[in-house]
Amino acid sequence: MPTSYPITGIVYDTDGSTLMTSGTCKLYDVTTGESILTNIASDGSFSIDLANLTSYSNEDKLQVVLYDSTKTKSTEFRHTVNTGLSGYDAGSLYMHWTVPILGDSTLMGLVISNKSDSAEYTVDFYDRKYDNKLLSCDVNVNSSFSPTLWFKGIYFEGGICVIRESDAANTVEVQMVVK
Repeated sequence: MPTSYPITGIVYDTDGSTLMTSGTCKLYDVTTGESILTNIASDGSFSIDLANLTSYSNEDKLQVVLYDSTKTKSTEFRHTVNTGLSGYDAGSLYMHWTVPILGDSTLMGLVISNKSDSAEYTVDFYDRKYDNKLLSCDVNVNSSFSPTLWFKGIYFEGGICVIRESDAANTVEVQMVVK
């Protein structure tokens, strides 16, 4: 069994002060492709231990996604494993609204725009039913683009979640073409 390496933190609702009292926390080891799932505790805390993976190594890239119980709010962070430490405390995290796109649909294309004149942002797309990350896009300052989609034309039961790095002033817009 791998050595204990807990990833911990506290999750607040979108208002920044109310603790999240339920929801899920999914840790995805991007390097190995393994994932583990746990619940957010009633006091807003979460703890997910890499020891529950088959294995992990120094420098593994992790992504942690937290959802409220209805998957209408979420937040996420990334971490690189440092086996010289005994774990990682993500500190305070704040939920953002997660946009569910249309429920059941077939994605044909998308356009992502960043109206900010000073900051690049990241937008992540998840398969809502299976919670798989489909795509992560860095959106340059004052630009729009339409990424080439390997999953174009795929049917998504339950739709797609869009997680924006920042919800400030609706800076990043996502437009999807579905059928």
